[in-house]
Amino acid sequence: MLFVGLAAVLTLAGCGTKLSTSKTTYSNSGMVAIIKGDASGKSVSYKADTESGKTSVNDGKFTFTVPMSTSKQNVTIKDGDASTKVTVKAAQSLGAYKTVATKYNQAIIATALPANIQKQLQALPPRSSRQRKKSPRCRSRSSSNWLRSKRPCSQP
Repeated sequence: MLFVGLAAVLTLAGCGTKLSTSKTTYSNSGMVAIIKGDASGKSVSYKADTESGKTSVNDGKFTFTVPMSTSKQNVTIKDGDASTKVTVKAAQSLGAYKTVATKYNQAIIATALPANIQKQLQALPPRSSRQRKKSPRCRSRSSSNWLRSKRPCSQP
């Protein structure tokens, strides 16, 4: 009888939830980090700074993606009572939104131009190296010398 009880305990101990990942730290693969691992349940749930969700386990393996962020993310993965944590490295920022948006919009506009004008634009030196014409200085109307000014500012 003792042998049967011991065999039952050992069998149940082997039925515990197994959860592991292929790495402890992930980096970007395009615009997302791809988290892969092994689990014994039917599904795993995950929670990151940018996203949370649930994914199914197929043949003991799971995969899900986490959107990249400019800060490090800690991802908690759970399968029943078992849980594990992985880290997703921070992604490099493309730059300030206004700068990136301006460059992107200019590129889109340039592609719509005829080919001969595109060649002319490519032949120009970068804008920072071109000399800008300075507009002549004028005196503001609030200045006491405005009446004597030769070039008053034009007010709309």
